[in-house]
Amino acid sequence: MTQWVCDSEERVRFCLAIDAVLDERQSPFQKIKIVNSTLFGKVLLLDEVIMITERDEFIYREMMTHIPTCLHKNPRSALVVGGGDCGILTELTKYDCLDKITLCEIDEEVVAVSRKHFPSLTAGLSDPRVELVLLMVQNMCVICLLRLTI
Repeated sequence: MTQWVCDSEERVRFCLAIDAVLDERQSPFQKIKIVNSTLFGKVLLLDEVIMITERDEFIYREMMTHIPTCLHKNPRSALVVGGGDCGILTELTKYDCLDKITLCEIDEEVVAVSRKHFPSLTAGLSDPRVELVLLMVQNMCVICLLRLTI
């Protein structure tokens, strides 16, 4: 019998057939699950909501990275709020003009799961310009003091 993972809103439902649950854990903040889909490869779910799939995550990652970075006249630093899968962060490391890239994430378990199951997305964590800050959104005013440009 086929297992399904579904993400639905009021009038829309998107479902993927899955063949295996690869990882499942509860962090202090959310349920984290990695499943394998025949058509979409590995899928990251947070609280049963689809966040990314191997097959199409590049669409979101590239749009969220390149458009604002290319439109800025002189980007020197970047702040990514959330994004524990590290895809946007890794994409930002392609820009030599950026001296500092900060990822602020509430849940270090999302980063850990992503390192294990999506190593190409987390490759940017090894860049010396990258700083990973683990803190709650309520404490984001500390990050604002960094005066980031993107």
